[in-house]
Amino acid sequence: MVEVWLPYREVEIPVMLPDPINLKIMPKTVYPQAMEREALERLRLLVGERATPIYSPVADEAERSFIRRLLRRAGVEEGGDRRVYIDIYREDPILGYRSSVWIPMLVEGGVEILRRALEGGFEPSPPRGVYIDLILDGGARLYDVVGSRDGGHLGEARERYRSGWCLRSEPGRLIVASMGGEPWDSSLYLFMVGLAKLARLMEPGQTTSLVVASTKQIDVDPTILRDLEPEKASDPRLFYIAYSKKLIKDLNIVYYGALPRTITSILGINKIRSPEAYIQRLPVARKRDVLVIEDLYLMSTEPCLDSYGEGEHQEAEDEAEEV
Repeated sequence: MVEVWLPYREVEIPVMLPDPINLKIMPKTVYPQAMEREALERLRLLVGERATPIYSPVADEAERSFIRRLLRRAGVEEGGDRRVYIDIYREDPILGYRSSVWIPMLVEGGVEILRRALEGGFEPSPPRGVYIDLILDGGARLYDVVGSRDGGHLGEARERYRSGWCLRSEPGRLIVASMGGEPWDSSLYLFMVGLAKLARLMEPGQTTSLVVASTKQIDVDPTILRDLEPEKASDPRLFYIAYSKKLIKDLNIVYYGALPRTITSILGINKIRSPEAYIQRLPVARKRDVLVIEDLYLMSTEPCLDSYGEGEHQEAEDEAEEV
């Protein structure tokens, strides 16, 4: 047997996997603590000593609290006339990426912006302001900060984020994933956003995913949750939950954690008591190729070799043919 450890709340729990196995691990990316100190200093320089942070309407309270703590640690006093749009940069199943540049549009347009983003080909057009994106590592620590007054920093933010979180392995037939532990696995909203990202790596009828999360904050009325659909959602975060619920409808996802069965059954997810017992019952062919994801919250589903890299490779081939 092979033992892997998955973040759960503030600790890690072991999960035993069969051996022999084609095991691929998408680990938490953790940088030296000194990088956080440098990033906090850059954050203070970008924000200033006193400012009023403007959060995204789709930011969970756990995310807002995390940003507030970072600002305090950076020596920034909250308040005053200086307004700063600030967010945690990461992959997003609807917008494509979460960034501070989306905030003015989401504040103004709410759910309609999300609907337009799903249609594709829709990019933010931020007005002049102060936009700051936070790049985190898997220790839930700040390791980089990028910003601009017009959204011009987006390319840099994407590259800094992807350098640590791009997908380095092909998904297996069995995916074993954690939301990343505290504070990201606490709310139903963040859990559902994580499942929407996971859905991009799954094939109906072919892939099984086992997700570990200590989700305990049910930030939506269960009576609303049962009939919740994207077409009916008027609140941005409810829209995310409805979209994610629809996306995972035909996928084989099982769950280990604190959510009650009344909620998991509404979501169409099978709650299990023991990850090891569940894996043991799976057919051998389904558990020989396994991808372990340690942090669904921050993970990108984009392969590390993106279209730009492929383009460079093709360009080199073309030059070789000309020679």
